Amino acid sequence: MPLLALFGLMMLQAKKPTVSVDARQSVLELCVEPPHRTKFTIPRGRLLSLRNLFYQVDKALRFYDGHHIKFLRTQAIRRVEDWLLEHQDANGSWGGIQPCYLLSPMALKSLGYRIDHPVILKGVNAARELIWDLGVFPVSTYETESGD
Repeated sequence: MPLLALFGLMMLQAKKPTVSVDARQSVLELCVEPPHRTKFTIPRGRLLSLRNLFYQVDKALRFYDGHHIKFLRTQAIRRVEDWLLEHQDANGSWGGIQPCYLLSPMALKSLGYRIDHPVILKGVNAARELIWDLGVFPVSTYETESGD
């Protein structure tokens, strides 16, 4: 995956945006147990194993994620935001590859950009041109009641 796709992913990881979904709109068929009763645990194996190594690295990264250095995170987010704004192509995409068409507007929206901001609109229109205008999906499936 090109570097520019990582910018959107890193921004979303840093901001962790969420959207509340009514339980009636969720897809419970994907859950073996109801979500409130699901326990996400990792089975323990041998003490010295690749699984435990990845588990310990994951624990360390999660600890760092919760205890990051605020001014460095703020500066990094600002730099990624500036980079995304400066590197949008004339057609609204970022680098002409599909992940960036979707990740970059999502990342900017997580920073508080409204859906009607010109950069977001150009990005969404570029994604629409890439996906919907090619006949893969009808345009009406994109439109939502809330406008988000």
